[in-house]
Amino acid sequence: LHGAAWLWREREVWRRRIRPDAAWWREAAALFLPLGVIGVGMGVYNFLRFGNPLEFGVQYMLGSLNARTSAMASVSYVPVNLYYNFLAPIHFSRYFPFFQGSSFYPFAIPKDYFGFEYPAGVLTTMPALWLALAAPLVWFRRRTVTPPVGRWLLLLGLYFAGILWPVLCFVSSANRYLVDYLPTALLVAALGLLLLDRMADATVGFRRIGLRALLGGVVAYTVLFNLMEAVRYCDYFEQKRPGVYAKLAGIFNRPAAWWEAATGQAYGPLELKVKLAPDRIGGVEPLLVTGTPEFSDYLFVHYIDGSHLELGFSHSRGAPVLSQPIAVDYSLPHEIAIEAGSLLPPATHAFFSGRAAAEVNAAKRRLRVSFDRVPYLEAQTEFYDASPRAVYVGENPLTDYSGRKFHGEILAQARRTPPDPIAPFAGSSFVRLALRLEAPTPARKEPLLATGAAGQGDLLFLQHEDATQVRLGLQHGGTEVRLSEAIAIQPQALQVLEASLGSFYPRPANARERELAQRLIVRLNGNTVWEETREFHPAANGFPAIGRNPWADGQTAPAFSGRIVTQQPFRLFASASDPLFRFEKYWQVADAANPRYGGLRLRVELPRTLAGHAEPLVVTGPSAGQADYVWIYY
Repeated sequence: LHGAAWLWREREVWRRRIRPDAAWWREAAALFLPLGVIGVGMGVYNFLRFGNPLEFGVQYMLGSLNARTSAMASVSYVPVNLYYNFLAPIHFSRYFPFFQGSSFYPFAIPKDYFGFEYPAGVLTTMPALWLALAAPLVWFRRRTVTPPVGRWLLLLGLYFAGILWPVLCFVSSANRYLVDYLPTALLVAALGLLLLDRMADATVGFRRIGLRALLGGVVAYTVLFNLMEAVRYCDYFEQKRPGVYAKLAGIFNRPAAWWEAATGQAYGPLELKVKLAPDRIGGVEPLLVTGTPEFSDYLFVHYIDGSHLELGFSHSRGAPVLSQPIAVDYSLPHEIAIEAGSLLPPATHAFFSGRAAAEVNAAKRRLRVSFDRVPYLEAQTEFYDASPRAVYVGENPLTDYSGRKFHGEILAQARRTPPDPIAPFAGSSFVRLALRLEAPTPARKEPLLATGAAGQGDLLFLQHEDATQVRLGLQHGGTEVRLSEAIAIQPQALQVLEASLGSFYPRPANARERELAQRLIVRLNGNTVWEETREFHPAANGFPAIGRNPWADGQTAPAFSGRIVTQQPFRLFASASDPLFRFEKYWQVADAANPRYGGLRLRVELPRTLAGHAEPLVVTGPSAGQADYVWIYY
């Protein structure tokens, strides 16, 4: 209000200052005539190509946005684009390069608005641009500034507004659009900096020092942000110059590592004890959310019905990975253990000092989620790095994806030290079983895995010592039975057993498989309990018998007396990824009377020489932006 009153009092001075003269028109012509020539040329080109001087080819785009049915520009998009271009705050991270994606628009998004891509409000991230607002104010107040400065401020302001308006009306926002108008804004900001510096000459003492320190800090922060944003953008720098990036990140992450060591910062898997909400059937709720709105990972629970749920994971709100249905009792508490790459610091952090690159990569890409000690989700996947303060348990303050709140009760949570070694189980082919043991019968040998034929086979079995101890045994046809050391177990709890027998490798394809073909490796509940070099008979078909003794030799029970809750299928090839746990094979057969609809089953022979490539299996839909894809990645 004070500034408006001052302008009214000075209106005659203002009118005289912008009175047109010959120099003014020459300057305007020098700017706008070339732009007019360019505009006419583009109109002619558009007419010759599309039959319309105002058609730039947008109606012919083949993309995820249908330009024929969506409004590519609208005044209704101005508020959301103003937010993303000027006000959207950036998120700070304690890890290099220190800045992460901005926040979502806090109000209702207009209909048909397409979205955003790496936005950053220039007034919140580049404070030097505030000097562009200061330039005209200082010019109004300082009578000593010559009139041509005012003319150029007005001319550049009009030019800036002319470029900015189409950006604000566009159907989406992206930080690459900032390049359209930022050069003009920075030029005006430079004028503002010079005018404020001249104003500082008229002050003395601490006022002069303070003003110039403020100006220097604003410019320095703007330069720092742009450097870090250039490093962060799409991770191009890390991908193209990984060695240089690793060295820089290692140096800049040291202060954070020292601080975390001093404050006892915990990393690694998260263990939750929860009681599920029984009245959320059909709903989806967050268990763990990490990152920022733009770079986030989600672990959630989907309540299927009154006795089943499934766990799901999504990287950056993409297509989720879902577990098999899990039988639950909603009246009892349950344990959920989560291993995720986003729960670990960046790969360049001192936490990983001394570890091999392959081991670090495996840890940063590992997803393993256990429900009541059974790992129902297990995969190698991408994660975004997340600061410890960007780890949210039972809530989702970032987006609406997977819901905003877990409506059950989190009874306890804890972080534990990551397993050592961090790399997953080394066997390239193995069987994983989730077992529930019944009342023990001492000295009874119960079959777990069997390969081969009678007299020429191998059998891994379990033998109870008492209610709290068991031994594992290996019966190699024609030789004496070998037993492991006594292993302590928790009665009535699920036991997760992983085993790799040499007979799983009938035709070793590499040195690692040749080594494993002579080894027995058994893990129980995450701990290696038995590992030694052994001889094995060739397997008849490469697939083990699970939970039964096919030989009926009288020395071992014919079947496992407990219950095999679930099993992970046998992996024959070292290149195969870890499959999810399964309960039973099932297949929904298409209606024979209408064979064009229903499930599709393919039997394929896979190539061996396409490592790192992806190929389509099934594609449906009319166009690239309206299609669904099933692909295979080697």
